[in-house]
Amino acid sequence: MVDLFRLCRYICDTEYVFNSTVIVREQDSMILPELPASLIEKWDRPAPRYTSYPTAPHFEPAFPQARHKAWLAALGGALPPGDAVSLYIHIPFCAKLCTYCGCHTRIVNDYSPAQTYTDALLSEIESVTQTTGHGLPVAHIHFGGGTPTFLRNDDLSAILEKLRASFSVRDDAEIAMEIDPRTIAPDRAARLAEMGVNRISFGIQDFDPQVQNAINRIQSRESVEALMTAFRDAGISGVNFDLMYGLPAQTPQTIRETIETSVALGPTRFAVFGYAHVPWFKKHQSVLERYHLPGAAERYELFRIASMELADRGFVPVGMDHFARPEDPLVAAQRTGRLRRNFQGYTTDSATTLLGFGTSSISALPQGYVQNTPDINAYQTTTIKDDLPTLRGRALSAADRLRGAKIEALMCRFETDLTGLTTQEQQDIESRLAPVIADGFARIEKNGQALLIRIPDRGRPFVRLVCMTLDAYYEDAPARHARAV
Repeated sequence: MVDLFRLCRYICDTEYVFNSTVIVREQDSMILPELPASLIEKWDRPAPRYTSYPTAPHFEPAFPQARHKAWLAALGGALPPGDAVSLYIHIPFCAKLCTYCGCHTRIVNDYSPAQTYTDALLSEIESVTQTTGHGLPVAHIHFGGGTPTFLRNDDLSAILEKLRASFSVRDDAEIAMEIDPRTIAPDRAARLAEMGVNRISFGIQDFDPQVQNAINRIQSRESVEALMTAFRDAGISGVNFDLMYGLPAQTPQTIRETIETSVALGPTRFAVFGYAHVPWFKKHQSVLERYHLPGAAERYELFRIASMELADRGFVPVGMDHFARPEDPLVAAQRTGRLRRNFQGYTTDSATTLLGFGTSSISALPQGYVQNTPDINAYQTTTIKDDLPTLRGRALSAADRLRGAKIEALMCRFETDLTGLTTQEQQDIESRLAPVIADGFARIEKNGQALLIRIPDRGRPFVRLVCMTLDAYYEDAPARHARAV
């Protein structure tokens, strides 16, 4: 049964628009109901995360480097007036192995590999900007990994200086960096602020000691609090916390306590991700099988509790798994229809072009997607020779762009119309949607000659299943994607 206090508050805070067939909610609240375990298990199947369309498994192997260069060369003239590009920098090193991790990273015990990699990264930036031309405007820069702060201050500074010399980085650009709270000293906060970093993402995952021990990520509340104080003192107020559900030893009580501890530390945003158990892809994850891993119904309940606890503390749900303070720009973007989704998740970034640097990074260009090799040695060998480390790519067709826009609308706004698709395509989608609609995770309406898909609150955690019905490339491949629940 839904908690009556939450339900009453939800009704009082929500405005409705009535028409002859549906009730459309116009507020960013989310009440997730308790669902039968059998229903959750029914829909516990692999699903893409839809940070791109087509998704990365459908990129073409051995993508021609010459085509990659041609796309980059055309970029200068392809940007609309006033538009900017975004940059992603991948740092593939960590000091310790977290047993839940599914990222492209390498554990190293000394710094020399990172120094060599930094040199290669600087070479790649030079190669790309020699092709695009210097001075492209930039509004967002994101450092991900791995652990970006594994790099020393001087190397991070050299990378940012190179970016500023190669691009026209706007004065108000968001420069975000992911950090591992276990491996960064508080005195680095001021130096990062001096470099221009203005948003930090803490990889927390969980505060419970048993869970931390299982995933080999032990970090105390006190150490995180010291870092939060240091970043605030340095003037960096934009702080994200990344949490995870579905980890070994997690219970409803432990996740409540993690939310309580996390909120008290003062972040402005949360991302609450489901743990993706993919030991066929990341062999080290198999060690977690000695513990109890929550099943589909338990995972749903953990996420339901986390989302309701955050709502009780004033956070607004954004997309399927982000939460932010009401005054946060992410909430404003959702309410005004400007929320976007890219390879880093939900964002206010309106750029249509993303340039990825470093191993495994993906660029989204006007013509399509291109991914760098994830192999560090191959990456370094290629970039030092002033070549591009191109591995895979995908040219986008008009049909890809159309379906991609509709999938992004579902992921960001939980509704989309099927205008532009043929009558037969719409009928096929409607047929595939029928089981999802029958279980209350989506509705379908007529919008003139086109169909309109809406996802109610109870369907938000299952939005990727709805998106799959629009995915012309999806194949049932259990070992390819994380579970939908």
